[in-house]
Amino acid sequence: MIEDGVDKLIANMVCKDFFQGDKAMPVLNGVSVEFEKGKTYAITGVSGSGKSTLLHILGGLDVPTSGTVLLNDLDIYSLKASAKERILNQRFGFVFQFHYLIKELTVLENIIVVGLIKGQARKECIARAEELLVEMGLPDKRNNYPSQLSGGQQQRVAIARAVFNKPCFLLADEPTGNLDKQNAQTVVDLILRAQSDWGMGVILCSHDPDVYNKMGMVYNLHDGILTIK
Repeated sequence: MIEDGVDKLIANMVCKDFFQGDKAMPVLNGVSVEFEKGKTYAITGVSGSGKSTLLHILGGLDVPTSGTVLLNDLDIYSLKASAKERILNQRFGFVFQFHYLIKELTVLENIIVVGLIKGQARKECIARAEELLVEMGLPDKRNNYPSQLSGGQQQRVAIARAVFNKPCFLLADEPTGNLDKQNAQTVVDLILRAQSDWGMGVILCSHDPDVYNKMGMVYNLHDGILTIK
């Protein structure tokens, strides 16, 4: 069981291979890196370099071929499925290039769903979601459906959902990839404001220097090897 105060996410010699027939295609070659709660990080590299693969492994969404990922001293890949899902919901927030909002739910319902899954009271979840909508500049969109929002607004809702449970780490995979420059700036600023307000660690993948240069530490992934940029 993980106690409150988790503050480190550690990758130890993480390797990931994909296969074409019987031929192994290495994507990550022994990546070792440590992230601390309260700090901001970027992982950059050319398209296809494995940035998303590394981020998904760090967040428990993909399984490494070898190596370990530790949340403090707990190997997340040693957990049973139910325990792993609980940890992911409570300790990590995810933002992707595509917002993945549920089209049949309103903006408010899309945000509170993660709190309801955690077992929080619906009234408390609604109050929290309304606060976040103010933070995201969308208080008048609570009853709209995703199809009624612009791309930038949809991504802001996705951020609100990701930070709803005040995660230890927010993992963002090309969160501005589908946005114009102005909306991209807004999204990054909102992520950094949320990080400052709640002390999360932020690990963000991007190939856009206007995005990754706003992070405190920038890594580059090339030929499966992670180095400080």
